[in-house]
Amino acid sequence: MDAAVDYLRDHRFKALFTELLGWEHASGSIRVSAGGRDFEFASIAHKRGLLVLHSSTASLALVNRSLLRKVQRIVARTCHENILIFSCDQPRKQVWQWAIRFPDGRKLRHREHQFFSNSPPELFLQRLAGLRFTLSEEADATLIEALDRVRSALDRLADLNLFVSRPWYAERSDELLKAMQNGDKESLHRFLRFHLPLARKFSKGLCHWFGIAPEDAEQFGFLGLMKAARRFRPELGFQFSTYATPCIKQVCARLGPDFAFLIHLPVNLFWRCFRLRLTLDRMLSGGVAGIREFLRDLDFRDPKLSEQLRDFDRATAVRSLSDRKQPEYRAALQIPESWSSPLDNLEYEEQAQCVQRAVSRLNSRQAQIIRLRYGFDGCPAQTLEVIASLYGLTRERVRQIQSKAEERLKAHLCREMEDMEHALTEPEVQAALASTKSGGYRPEKGKFIDDGTWLSNGPIHDTRRIAKPNCRSANSAKRAE
Repeated sequence: MDAAVDYLRDHRFKALFTELLGWEHASGSIRVSAGGRDFEFASIAHKRGLLVLHSSTASLALVNRSLLRKVQRIVARTCHENILIFSCDQPRKQVWQWAIRFPDGRKLRHREHQFFSNSPPELFLQRLAGLRFTLSEEADATLIEALDRVRSALDRLADLNLFVSRPWYAERSDELLKAMQNGDKESLHRFLRFHLPLARKFSKGLCHWFGIAPEDAEQFGFLGLMKAARRFRPELGFQFSTYATPCIKQVCARLGPDFAFLIHLPVNLFWRCFRLRLTLDRMLSGGVAGIREFLRDLDFRDPKLSEQLRDFDRATAVRSLSDRKQPEYRAALQIPESWSSPLDNLEYEEQAQCVQRAVSRLNSRQAQIIRLRYGFDGCPAQTLEVIASLYGLTRERVRQIQSKAEERLKAHLCREMEDMEHALTEPEVQAALASTKSGGYRPEKGKFIDDGTWLSNGPIHDTRRIAKPNCRSANSAKRAE
């Protein structure tokens, strides 16, 4: 039935039944009104009184199961045995509907098969082949046989379920979506506020598992809702709630644990250990089913699993870093400070300027080699081999020039730092330093060593290597002279 795919994709239902399945031509039309909509059915084929009707309608009607069944009951009053085909062009979807009466002759049992026209289900194509009548079967075909074939093909559960439980919700969402696509900012706000219960529904798990406040959890769900609104493509034929649900769950799964726990853990590691811990707790509470589930989830081939699970327990067991009675508070006191005050930044800038002035007093070749060797002005530091290739020298000669330049640079830096030390002894500067110490400033970050050289760990330039050059390099340079 590969040829049936082309007929279904192009919505050529009349040609499908008359040319491929061997049904007879039919003509006429039926008009039906239900749920505030008008449906006009065209008769496209029949077989011994079993009529096939087709109607082209809007996409919102195809997701409303109750509306289609109401239409089926109205059509059954005129055509006792029939197959109804509903289709829409944007997006290209279709619904095949068939109903059989119960033995009492009054109640109908409905069966709907809904799918996208570009990708019909493989099982539906296989059952559709059972509706084909060959020339040899045409003479002996009866209404009973036609009904039996239709029953075997369509009296089954649908392969896909694209219907919505609340049609009014989908219709209102579609209206707001069209208004949002026009570019109005207020329309976007109305669209997001309308779907806010969707974000609230899937963010409640954060309150249950991690104890997050409902307002905070709702904000995480709203972030996922905005992400889905930006990426949603209505031309694919899915409802916005169907697309937004995994987006909201993904954002909540990523941001929820980071907000709830003080220590950050990778998302994949967190949820893996979190599920194992839940399963282990159920197992310890009793029950053979819990033990089997834990053994099924536990991957014994991973040697790092026990270590990861232990680290997960330690990270999630941290309760507070502000309570002096908790061991986490004492452990947090041992963590060195990593922040820098504005005075630290000014200190680093002053040190960088001192180094720049000292380098500028060297001759041109020495200054350029120092800049290349230590990576000044944001450029990466170069190796001796690269610098030697630039100047046409050997690596040893470049090292000798570097050693001599470092000796001269050390002398210039000592004079610069002596001037800075005298400036720091002024009363105004001492008062400023005393006022910053109470705010967490650590003056021991930069200090003078015994020979008057300034040591610093600033991010701009590291002068420790310049202040204390390699003794072996200095001796080799003297021997070379």
